[in-house]
Amino acid sequence: MKFSIFYRLNERDKFFDNFFKKEKEKISPEICKIVEFNYRETLEIIVNLIINENKNDLKILLARSNAKIARTFFDYIMNLKTKNMSKEAINKCIDEAFAGDKNEKIR
Repeated sequence: MKFSIFYRLNERDKFFDNFFKKEKEKISPEICKIVEFNYRETLEIIVNLIINENKNDLKILLARSNAKIARTFFDYIMNLKTKNMSKEAINKCIDEAFAGDKNEKIR
């Protein structure tokens, strides 16, 4: 894993807090806690898929038409811009992201 990705994985709580401050304004107060929990779970799922290099499940998750929040989290961690891409472009982007130099891994 590249160091920049490793750093972003470690800083994901700060990112999420800033992200959710903006999103909270769009959500009704009655469901705010539920949405926050679901978004945080989505972020953790994406983190686990990236750590385990599970490309197929990432492709399924991110290629859905209603996956903009998941793409936002993925884009932050991987430093990509998949939020408004087509399904084929997202799949290609994921393949390229995990096809990087294996010597750049940090374990």
